[in-house]
Amino acid sequence: MNPGDWPATDSIPDAWYSAFEERFRGSREEVARRLSVYLPVLDKAGALDLSSPVLDLGCGRGEWLELLGQHGYAAKGVDLNGEFVLHARQQGMDVVHAEAVDYLSAQPEGSCAALTSFHLVEHLPVAQMVELLTQIHRVLCPGGILILETPNPENHMVGACTFHLDPTHVAPLPPALLQFLTEQAGFATTLVARVNADALGVPLEYVPGDAPNSLQINAAIHLLNRAHYIAPDYAVIAQKDGGLASIAGSPELDALCDLGPMDVTRFRRLEAEAKAREAEAKAREAEAKALEAETQALEAEAERAAMYASTSWRVTEPLRELKDTSLRVKSATRRCAEPPLRWLITHRRLRAAAEVYLPRFPALDRRVRTAIQRITGNAGGFPSDPRDIPMEAREVLRELYAARSRANALGEG
Repeated sequence: MNPGDWPATDSIPDAWYSAFEERFRGSREEVARRLSVYLPVLDKAGALDLSSPVLDLGCGRGEWLELLGQHGYAAKGVDLNGEFVLHARQQGMDVVHAEAVDYLSAQPEGSCAALTSFHLVEHLPVAQMVELLTQIHRVLCPGGILILETPNPENHMVGACTFHLDPTHVAPLPPALLQFLTEQAGFATTLVARVNADALGVPLEYVPGDAPNSLQINAAIHLLNRAHYIAPDYAVIAQKDGGLASIAGSPELDALCDLGPMDVTRFRRLEAEAKAREAEAKAREAEAKALEAETQALEAEAERAAMYASTSWRVTEPLRELKDTSLRVKSATRRCAEPPLRWLITHRRLRAAAEVYLPRFPALDRRVRTAIQRITGNAGGFPSDPRDIPMEAREVLRELYAARSRANALGEG
């Protein structure tokens, strides 16, 4: 298309946008494969049994209409792009060339069994989107199904790049926002299905739970997977009240709608649980060790009781008493011998005589020297210098010297 063929307004020519879709939307076969996941939801709601048609807003090239016809649904499409409408009619499809809100406003209340729209709402301002949802709720029959698919900005690549590839997009719609707008339009049952994740390849695998630091590593892997491998598209699936068949809690819907992207707080909870289990295991180990120690103490007590009750213990009791008596006698002997020995140490003449005569009796000499060593702390036995004897003995010695000096002074006088 030449630049001169563009209209004077800001609108994009139909032929240009048709070529854009051919380049970036994907093949008809691939688009039909992706949209086929919604068929079980319509079956569960019983839309096939109703005479009212399934209306697809912004039907584009008509892949969904063709798929509905193949499964026996009465399908009708609405699109504002004349190129798409012409192509769909050439394929034998029932398509109306109109703006979605204008077309719905002219339809009777409760005239559609199901209403679908794939990648339309992101092209609308919020006010127009609210009006669209209000008209959809009015046109749907009781129990009717609504399916709105749009790019998923939870995927960072979608939110930051591919969403803006289409110049007619207004703004990304977080799942919670579109779900809220749907509920405000009057739908009681609203769920989110994240779809087309298989087009992104295989996400990073989590490490085994028993690997070192597995919780922290898996939390990081989860954040990467959520940023780059979460589904690039999502759909809000809603049902109007009053139908005979509810899709709420059905396997068909559960298979399509997961619990949403797992938040990293789950890993924090798992980590806390792991630490709690570790603390519990340590507590059990400590309890087991305490029980083992108590058991060993009881066994030792039982062994002592058995020993005290044994014949050998009773027979050897006199020997033990004799040994205790001997130890007491030795202790008493030491206490009685200590004062004379201290006196001997401080008396120079007696000490000299002891040094001469005691070696004639080696056993007694050893005992006396050992006792003196214990008293004085002198390894040589008899101290030869007053400085080698204890302070107490030195005091006694000074008193003796003083007494002798006084006695000598009296004698001379």
